Amino acid sequence: MAGLIARTFGPAGRPVVIQDQAGADVEAADAEAIVARLAPGDPRDSLGASFVRDLVRDQHAAGGDGAATAVVLADAMVRRVVAAVTVNADPVGLTHGIQAALNRVLDELGRRAADAGSKEDLAAVIAAAIFDRALADVLAEAFDKVGKDGVIIVEPVEPVEPVEPVGHAEPGETGRAGLELALSQGTSVDGGYVSADFVTDVARGEAVLRDPYLLLVDGEVTAAEDVLPAIDAAAAAGRPLVVLAGGVAGQALDALLARRAATPATVAAWVSAGPATRQTVPSDVAILTGATVAGGGGAGGGVTGGGVAATSAPPPAGDGSPSLGSAGKVIVTRDRTVIVAGTADGAALLGRIRQIRAQIESAESAGDREELFTRLAKLAGGAATVRISGATSATSATSATSAETARRIARAERGLAIARMAMDNQIIPGGGAALADVQHALEKFPRSFPRGLSRDETIGARIVLDSLTAPIRQLAENAGVSSSAIEKALKSRPAGTGVDPDTGKMMPMRSQAMDVLPVLSAAVSNAAALAIRVLVG
Repeated sequence: MAGLIARTFGPAGRPVVIQDQAGADVEAADAEAIVARLAPGDPRDSLGASFVRDLVRDQHAAGGDGAATAVVLADAMVRRVVAAVTVNADPVGLTHGIQAALNRVLDELGRRAADAGSKEDLAAVIAAAIFDRALADVLAEAFDKVGKDGVIIVEPVEPVEPVEPVGHAEPGETGRAGLELALSQGTSVDGGYVSADFVTDVARGEAVLRDPYLLLVDGEVTAAEDVLPAIDAAAAAGRPLVVLAGGVAGQALDALLARRAATPATVAAWVSAGPATRQTVPSDVAILTGATVAGGGGAGGGVTGGGVAATSAPPPAGDGSPSLGSAGKVIVTRDRTVIVAGTADGAALLGRIRQIRAQIESAESAGDREELFTRLAKLAGGAATVRISGATSATSATSATSAETARRIARAERGLAIARMAMDNQIIPGGGAALADVQHALEKFPRSFPRGLSRDETIGARIVLDSLTAPIRQLAENAGVSSSAIEKALKSRPAGTGVDPDTGKMMPMRSQAMDVLPVLSAAVSNAAALAIRVLVG
């Protein structure tokens, strides 16, 4: 199983064909797919296979990425552990040595890590995770435009003709082959749908609404008359409706669910996360969507206007009711609502941003300032939409195009997750370079251990250190580099360099591929833990 995963490792890795539990041959392109579907032919192999499954699961839980790196490292360590035990090395001594070396390796990785200080650094982190440099560049540019707290969504665009590099883009957009980045006003708020019946995309657990109206309520909505005027206005226009409120329950929720079942105009509801959020979110969203905020109705209380003046002229929800807001797209999940392309008035938005900045300067506590900074980032950052179409040719079938687009969207979402992790943590050269650098730096470690190491402890330490070049060797092997060339390159390899999968030569990794420190540290730790598990059970 480890050997199959190693073949998929890195940008030059390739999918493998495995046999699942039903006996069918299936293609698997990564560690997660292999451990989920591979059924060992011999039942006696099941224990070893379970070791790898547990390793991939633990790595995914720790960092969300780096499973193949962890497996390649663990395979190298376990092979050395088995060889040591075969010549009667003491398992307890080996375990102590492995743990001592692991601690030093983690310290050395931490010492070499640095913050992701530029758009290029972030692109290198994403490229190392998804092996798609063009897509990584677009995602990094999106973060550069909207910031860490800005909204970034990914959506498919199915081309009807072969995709060509875009020669012209509208202001605020950039084009690449099969990729488009569009900027707009937008924000995200904590809180999601109140009922799974509002979900429109079951596979992703999302309610996706295009060109919806928005009803904003500063408080709880429970009576049907609180929402019926807005429902009727949205239905008359043939548009979906999003209700953002401090709570949606009772007859109001029943009315929304009934409308959801009876008309194509999808209706979704949202609940804010807490009192602090309810005090600020409705008015901020109103600025972005051109809505007015209604007060909480309560049972039979009705929705009344007030709060924020309308910044555009969307239809009123009914006589005496506030104006509905409007957006280009709203995505509602179980715990988050994303609003894109609101109809914000520029002057009103700028005024709100200035107001929040003034509140930051006068805030009395660090907690208040942090909340205000988050609000400011969400309002000022805006939204970026990355539109993706798969590679096609004039003879490509629509189904094949859809499959390619889906794969690229999955890579993009993985890249977004790893990028956010990189912005919260430190990064380190990828491509196996950092681990090879650490091995060289700790070459004298067993002899430099403060209390000295016994013979078996020294062997255990060397098991970890000698395995650190396994990832860079596997990357080179997958790129078609011969074993002799790999050995020669490692002996003369400059610090910070890794394998170029196109040429097989060593090149600086900082501008090409970067790893997130917690992900790489987790890979080494989980690999060492598996080696110890094999030793002591």
